Amino acid sequence: MISGTTGLLGCADGAFLMKKEKRTDLSAILEIVGRDQPDQKLHLKRDAEKLIWMLDRAEAELWKNPPDPLLDKVATIVTEDNPVWSGSATELAALLQDAIQPNILTRRLNVKAGELLNEYQIEYSVKRTRNGSFISLTRKTV
Repeated sequence: MISGTTGLLGCADGAFLMKKEKRTDLSAILEIVGRDQPDQKLHLKRDAEKLIWMLDRAEAELWKNPPDPLLDKVATIVTEDNPVWSGSATELAALLQDAIQPNILTRRLNVKAGELLNEYQIEYSVKRTRNGSFISLTRKTV
């Protein structure tokens, strides 16, 4: 509803937009969009006697991260039939058949370890020895 070409929303952290069907309606929808709050719609009713807007009901759309293709591939390796995998980052990169370098793979798995555990129930751990790094992936039973 707010045009980005005019620069009105160019540097704002959020926006509130109130919509009514007719100018004289006693009901409206307040849409809230922003970087620091979840997107939501508030259905409002106007109290003509007190001249204030009252909250009728709220809708909130929960934002969910899109699935990570790397984590999807890791989940195909560590399954209920094969609940444990261990080896080097080079071995894991070769097993994933992805054009990703082992050090980048380890870095991405370090960052995504919490998501891997919460979304896929796979625990990720790394042990460093003088012979190199050793990755362990373990499927947790729910």
